[in-house]
Amino acid sequence: MKGSESTIVTIVGVDKVFGSNSRLTLAVKNVSLQLSLGQLVVILGPSGSGKTTLLTLIAGLTKPTAGEVYLCGEKIEEYSPRELQKLRARRLGFVFQDFLLIESLTVLENVALVLRFAGRSRWAARRRARELLEQFHIEHLEEKYPTKLSQGEKQRVAIARAIANDADLILADEPTASLESTQGFEIIKLLHRYVKEQ
Repeated sequence: MKGSESTIVTIVGVDKVFGSNSRLTLAVKNVSLQLSLGQLVVILGPSGSGKTTLLTLIAGLTKPTAGEVYLCGEKIEEYSPRELQKLRARRLGFVFQDFLLIESLTVLENVALVLRFAGRSRWAARRRARELLEQFHIEHLEEKYPTKLSQGEKQRVAIARAIANDADLILADEPTASLESTQGFEIIKLLHRYVKEQ
């Protein structure tokens, strides 16, 4: 079950169990889904319901206990670690719950770093990073370090970084959890606009 050419993720009957025999935790149970290019999908559930685990399974950061995960048409297990790393760098974007910005790098450098991993030159990476900072109205922050940013500013930088390489798939782990409702709504609008335009 791979889906059509526009299908980016297919999950079939996936379980994920953590722990040892005496203390097992079933984090994900019998999940099947298909994600296609151009879709905006929201996964809802209380804390501890397995949302983050599901995202790590989709990205190949965690292996399923049972079931199959296909990413870009290939079974995750069939990618070598190096191939999977390249695939993530070129086709996936991540917005982490706690941002994971590198504190020793400026805002511009944090966004450009992803592009360098994807093989762009230093000049091209910085040019693209500046375009994104302008798009998110945070170009005035390019020389600041993450410790000097507000939560909302960090989130915008994290999203700019996630979409920098024109990712086919953006995985956002509770992208509005640490923001006020008005800021959270703005972030959702930004993501929705990006999906619609791209």
